[in-house]
Amino acid sequence: RTEDSDGVWDFARGCMRTYNVLKEKVAQLNADKEANDILKEVHRHDAAITKITSKFTKEGAAKLRETKLDPEALAKKPLRYERLDQIVIDILLGAR
Repeated sequence: RTEDSDGVWDFARGCMRTYNVLKEKVAQLNADKEANDILKEVHRHDAAITKITSKFTKEGAAKLRETKLDPEALAKKPLRYERLDQIVIDILLGAR
């Protein structure tokens, strides 16, 4: 280390302050309605796929490989990650 013991304790206090600030930001993100709506969209489940993927098995992997997915239909429903990213940045920077 390049610090004396006072510097080490300054570092420890700084780490705890950062942890507490981030903890508050997570609580703010968890309470944000728009962010939660986007997360619900992103984490929506397809019952047939969830049944196959809920627990790994060789049989499930084979079924998943055989499953026909329609990329065009999937692409019609955007996941809004860019908007979610902006919400997170706004919260972290105190703009929201």
